[in-house]
Amino acid sequence: MKGRRYSTAAAVLCLIVQVTCIPFAIGNSSYKWIGFVGLIGGCIGFVVAIGMMRTKGWVVLVGFVISVGMAIVVGAVGRPVYLAVFGQVSECEVLRAEEVDTSKYDTQMWYSLQCGDRRYDDVYLDDHNHPRNKVGDRVSVVFDRFGLLSPDHAAEAKTTYAWGLPLALLAALGFVAFAATRPLEPVPPRRS
Repeated sequence: MKGRRYSTAAAVLCLIVQVTCIPFAIGNSSYKWIGFVGLIGGCIGFVVAIGMMRTKGWVVLVGFVISVGMAIVVGAVGRPVYLAVFGQVSECEVLRAEEVDTSKYDTQMWYSLQCGDRRYDDVYLDDHNHPRNKVGDRVSVVFDRFGLLSPDHAAEAKTTYAWGLPLALLAALGFVAFAATRPLEPVPPRRS
């Protein structure tokens, strides 16, 4: 029973790591590689922790589906909610706009911005949902107060689907409680 407690704690810890790292894994964060390592490690660790609870195979499969579902939900709403809560909106003037080819079919726009008395060089703003800015344009940009996430258009910082985060986390924690209280699967004896 002691091992099951450790597995339950490990599953909860993996969920926390996964939820924390996803906003850094998506978007243009300077900590992107840490986000990917935490995301993959959290997903795999969650499934392994559920499997170590000695439950049936279908429970481990459902654990995998829930882990991937958490990644999708938090990936969709984590970054906008984080920027809405911890971001600071500034009105900026575009000083330089440079289009960079990233592949055969895609380009990115990099800007130099003057926001009040501060100048920001080499700022990437995702222009897929917004018109491209020209030199001299005024644009509202949200900056992360802690500098963990890259800036984005102010319209992208929203809490519209913020309810999805606690709902997904409660569903995942409820599944952990379900898996932890399932009857133990007997371990077949070893043949010598």
